[in-house]
Amino acid sequence: MRIGQEDSTKLDLKRIYILKSNGKKRPLGVPTPVWRIHMTLMNWFLVERFGSLVAPWQHGFMPSRGTLTA
Repeated sequence: MRIGQEDSTKLDLKRIYILKSNGKKRPLGVPTPVWRIHMTLMNWFLVERFGSLVAPWQHGFMPSRGTLTA
């Protein structure tokens, strides 16, 4: 691996524990900010490249579409 090159196949998660109703703790895997930026850029690329293949009723993770336009 070269200097400055990262292994993008590794999903980095921050482990956070929340309380359940029975008092036990439930682990959550929260993506790190770097991984969220990476996935946002990947989503933008895929929307630009394959946006014409998206069904008109799909609103999840699409620009200018969301729960209010569904």
